[in-house]
Amino acid sequence: MKFLLATVLLSFFAYSECFNFNAKDVEVKWVAFKTPSKVGVPGWFKELGLKNDSYTGKGIEDTLTGLSFNINTSSTYTKNSQRDAKIVKFFFGKMNGSKISGDITRANESEIILELNMNKTKREVPLRVELKDNKLIATGVMDIFDFNMGSSLKGINKACEQLHLGKTWNDVELELSISYNSDCPK
Repeated sequence: MKFLLATVLLSFFAYSECFNFNAKDVEVKWVAFKTPSKVGVPGWFKELGLKNDSYTGKGIEDTLTGLSFNINTSSTYTKNSQRDAKIVKFFFGKMNGSKISGDITRANESEIILELNMNKTKREVPLRVELKDNKLIATGVMDIFDFNMGSSLKGINKACEQLHLGKTWNDVELELSISYNSDCPK
């Protein structure tokens, strides 16, 4: 009986879930809002500034906790080059610095906590996690006023006043998606 129990325990501890992905399989999407009826404008960053090309660990917590990034804001992409240029110049151009840096300070199968550093201001942003078909999708909302970016909001609102009908919103939806593999590389 002791032998059977020992075998079961060793088998349990020998098995470890694996979570691995390549940097190219990570996407950061944001949705900003314009007009009084709050029309969403989606965008992405092409340059996430991840330190490594690939990441592997014993599950989500082990792999993602401590992951750092350094996003180049001039890599903004909205599928409209004129809009991209305005966002870079009139929104991100009003920031102190041209990067958004940060770390994942906590991660599990239900929540990720991002510590964002934007405009020389650090804040935590919680994201809800959904796992489906080897894809992690973490979503949340940030308020740009939490990062002292009122001048950025005024800048983009003024530059796009007619298109935005005089209203640009301060809340921005965030989505982090990672296509991952649960098999450890050999």
